[in-house]
Formats: sequence, C-alpha cells, structure tokens
Amino acid sequence: SYITCAYLLTFIYLLFVASSSSFIRLLSFFFFFLMIRRPPRSTLSSSSAASDVYKRQYQRRVREKLRTPRWKYVTSALTGQYEQPPYPCAEPWKKLEDVSDVATAEKISEETYQACQAMMHDPKWSMLSYVDPDQADGGDIKLFSRPAIGLFHFIKGSFSIRDTTVQKCMSVMHADNLPERQKFSAEIVGYEKIGRVTPNIHLEFLTYWAPPPVAGRDFCFLVTRKEVDGSTWIYGTSVDYKQCPKTSAYVRSSSMWCWQLTQVGEHVLLQYYNCFNPRGWAPRFIISWLKSSVANELRAARAVVNGKAFTVEKTDLNDCGVSKEEIEAEIRNKDKEQIA
Repeated sequence: SYITCAYLLTFIYLLFVASSSSFIRLLSFFFFFLMIRRPPRSTLSSSSAASDVYKRQYQRRVREKLRTPRWKYVTSALTGQYEQPPYPCAEPWKKLEDVSDVATAEKISEETYQACQAMMHDPKWSMLSYVDPDQADGGDIKLFSRPAIGLFHFIKGSFSIRDTTVQKCMSVMHADNLPERQKFSAEIVGYEKIGRVTPNIHLEFLTYWAPPPVAGRDFCFLVTRKEVDGSTWIYGTSVDYKQCPKTSAYVRSSSMWCWQLTQVGEHVLLQYYNCFNPRGWAPRFIISWLKSSVANELRAARAVVNGKAFTVEKTDLNDCGVSKEEIEAEIRNKDKEQIA
C-alpha cells in the first residue's frame, strides 16, 4: 500500500509540474491534499486498522513472554519451549507400550539410575535453612536445593533412622498399599501398582492432594529396586504408559526420584533426590509448599519406622508463610492470563 501511494504522489506531482493549466494544478493540489491528510479519528483506514492489529498481536506476545516465567504458568503443550534437564523425566516421556516389553523397561531403568548418579554428584546443591524439629531427640534431617532447569525444580533430603534395618524402612516407606503410605504422607490420596515388568521393575500410579486453588497432581512411574555396593536403591521416573489411568480432576506431572538406603551398624542412612515439574498452573508459592511437604513426610516416615506415634496433617499454605492476599493475587493473575 505504501508503494502504491508513492507512485500516485509521484504521478500527481509530475502532472502538477508539467501542466500549464491553473485548473489542472489546482485539481492536482486538491488530490494531493486528500491523500496526505489524516483520516478522522473515529474512522480508521484499512492500513491503520491492520497496523493496530499487528501492534496488539506484538504486545500480546511480549506479555506472554514476560509473564510466563514470572508466574510459572504453563501447559503440557508449551513445555517444549523451555529448557529441560538431561534426565528421563524430561518431555516427551519415554514410552512403554506394555509390561511385556522388558528390554525397553530395563533401558529406561538403567537411564534413570545413571541420572540418579548424576543428580547425586551435582555440585550445584546448596543447603536450605531448615532445622529438624526433632533435633533434640537426634533428628538430623537436612534439606538441599539447586537452581531450577526450565520449569523443573529440585529437592534433596538426607537423614538417618536409628535402630532399624533397610528392610524395615523399605516395608514402611515403599509399601504396596495406600493405607500404609498414608501413615506418613497426608498428601497422598491414591496408590495403585498397575503392572510388573520383572521382579525388580514395576509400574505404579499415584495421586496427590494440593492446597486449593491449585489442582492435585498424579504420576505414572516406572519404579526399580536394585542393590549396588552395599546400598539399596529404589528409584522411579515418569513414563508414557498407555494403561496408566486418566483422571480429569488431577494434572499429570513429571518427576524423577531416587532413594539410597545404606545400613551402617544399627542405623540406616537415607538420601533422597527429586527432580519435578508440576506442569499446569503452578503459582510461585507452590514450590515452597512442596519442599515443606517433603520435610514433613521425612519426619513422619522416620517416626513410623521407629514405631512412634506421629499425626500426619496436610501442609497448609500458611505454614509456608503464604498469606491470603498472596493467594488471591495469584488467582486474579491466573484469571487475567486465561482471558488474554
């Protein structure tokens, strides 16, 4: 359109210069004035309207780029736009068609174990300012974190359980039924073993409660147990398994977790690592909530293994220092993003 206007202006100018008639000059000046004058504000020209459309589209793209990292709002379809860790829990997940596909399951299992080793030796871990509430009774829980990779966050826990065995810890903390797991986890609301690949590899489906207004999460894990150099390892990673149940009330999340249990005399030393992407809408405070929830589970598991009474309670957002005003602000921002 700009090129066309330029040609027309040039033509009118030449006509104006070349013409000896005052009438032709006056007519040329009149058309020239009509072309250069600005359209009325109440009536946009087609080029002006198109310009406004492009401007709005550009502004919308800028807003999306700025607000998505800030609010951690992302859907599964957008995950590929972000940096991901070099672990099996990165998307798209490893696909397992059937429990009869032993070779694929063992390959995923080995990749997960190697990723656990890499995560364990990662030099970027830093200790959090967490004090074990049971410190006076010998409690030694320590929590660590490291910088996020894209939308994936990290948590590490280390502690010991006295006067017990690895087998006892395993029977409590990795029980095959929901009631036993709920003895130390208030957030778990569903557990099902959905397939066994080998005696040491199986698939399980878990659902977890989250504090409103955040939706609960569910996971489909390929889980392995193995003995390595005097330690028992149990670890799992999210997989794409077609027989994993589909739920509308929960958001399918991504995670890779690892446990190392080592018998030292009459005590058991435990190391826990987790790399997770909440997916879906995850306001800023939910990460702090997750870390507080992990700390509470470790305390409860230690007590249950030792046969001590422990009342498990859902971790409230107030316990994480999140005010009602902050929650309401996050909800308003979520609503604005959905409208935009």
